[in-house]
Amino acid sequence: MHQNIKAMCRIGHVDGVILDAEDHKLAFEMRNLYLECVSHLLCDDTFRVHVLLVPGMWTDHFVVPATEDPDLDQAVERFTGNSVGPLDMIVIMGKNLSTTARTEDEMTEIVVADISEHINRLWPIADRSSGWVGPHLGWACIAGMLTTAHPILKEHGHGIDQIRAKTVSRVMSNRRYKSVQDFRDENGCSVVAINRICDRLVSTNGEYIAVPARVVDLVEAGRTMCCEIIDEMSVRPIGIV
Repeated sequence: MHQNIKAMCRIGHVDGVILDAEDHKLAFEMRNLYLECVSHLLCDDTFRVHVLLVPGMWTDHFVVPATEDPDLDQAVERFTGNSVGPLDMIVIMGKNLSTTARTEDEMTEIVVADISEHINRLWPIADRSSGWVGPHLGWACIAGMLTTAHPILKEHGHGIDQIRAKTVSRVMSNRRYKSVQDFRDENGCSVVAINRICDRLVSTNGEYIAVPARVVDLVEAGRTMCCEIIDEMSVRPIGIV
């Protein structure tokens, strides 16, 4: 996938990276909305978010951490005019996301999922004792914190339920369980951990974090909460390593 993106960037493919705002107004509006939503969630410059519009890519979007592919970093710098730092997050916005009008609430939910993944990748929330489910618990901590701290998303009520459901789905996809019941039978402790994380975030309004938040505050609060919840469990996720 990265090779295809880089090829489009090098040759200026007509269906690839777009530069003309007049001919692609909706795409630029969605890019700007994405970046605006980021600014409503994060208030520091620990890392920068770069969005590359590629409507010729028949997919929604995906996130690439900077330095993973130096050629892609250079392509982003070329087409956005901004330098890419070592901790930055690159968003490749394909046709489905760049050509579909979305509300601010809808885009915020997308951005929450993306930056939570990026933060948890750079600064893991759950330690190794949580086994392979740890990264998913870490994502739930950050995504749930931002969702329950956000003044609009938390009012919806279903926002944290979506985080709960997405986390279970992410864990299930790792092992290809035949059903939710099979997953629960084998990994009941994971479900307990996920539910406790989400329930605590609802009761504390996102661990009392205010958005826009500093990345360091999200990481510290997430690690403390995750550690406390796992320590309180009689059967911990370590059992499913």
